[in-house]
Amino acid sequence: MTLGGGVNITREPRNGRTFEYAGEDPLLAGTMVGNLMKCEQAQHVIGDIKHFAINDQETGRNFVNAIISKRAMQESDLLAFHIAIKIANPGGDVSYNRINGDFACENTYTLHDFSRGIEIQGLRDLRLEHTQHEKASAAGLTRNNRLPTTLGRL
Repeated sequence: MTLGGGVNITREPRNGRTFEYAGEDPLLAGTMVGNLMKCEQAQHVIGDIKHFAINDQETGRNFVNAIISKRAMQESDLLAFHIAIKIANPGGDVSYNRINGDFACENTYTLHDFSRGIEIQGLRDLRLEHTQHEKASAAGLTRNNRLPTTLGRL
């Protein structure tokens, strides 16, 4: 399984993970990452797109709440995911942040409503521990990859 490519739009230039993202243009980023995932999966490697969604800063990522309209999401960040998912049907690495008040792994709009008609498999980040499993599952998260507690914190 790969852990990338990333299609988040870089809004914060000091984001520590900007190097992982495919660029500012959602059409180009979605197309490039979708084809990257498609090629990886052709080699029997699970493609994994990240960070779903609206993940534009590393500092305070567990606390930031991105307030953004559905239209703005659809025309920017979610457009890149939609394109890549249509091309390759990869798994997804869910971001740590909140989107309009709900953690990304519990956000009904991004995990369920936006995803209608496209196949996306949510994959929680390994260290994400703030979510309520029932709420995340009800919102549409399909997979939980929490590490066993015997491994300790990463």
